[in-house]
Amino acid sequence: MQAPDSGAPSPLRAVLAVDGSFVPIGEGWNHLLGWQPGDLAGSAFIERVHPDDQEMVIAAIHAVYAAGAAASLSCRYARKDGSYLWLSWLATPRPGGIELELTGSPVA
Repeated sequence: MQAPDSGAPSPLRAVLAVDGSFVPIGEGWNHLLGWQPGDLAGSAFIERVHPDDQEMVIAAIHAVYAAGAAASLSCRYARKDGSYLWLSWLATPRPGGIELELTGSPVA
């Protein structure tokens, strides 16, 4: 039996590699930002972070890798139409320490 649709958008999920490349997971990328998985293949996560937020995002990601502990951050992320959406992210280290799991949702 399928659960009823709550109307809430799917969260953004991704795996971020230590080199900055990422693999988007799920339908949230299309629902919230208009990106298809193929649009993002082979790109760096930071490429679509608003230029004014990039330094802070890079520092936050480095801190997660260094501490080996999850952390939250917020930034503007580009939609396919060129506009930006404020997102709150949770970055969680994966076992082995060379990848992070990212989960994002719109800032309320």
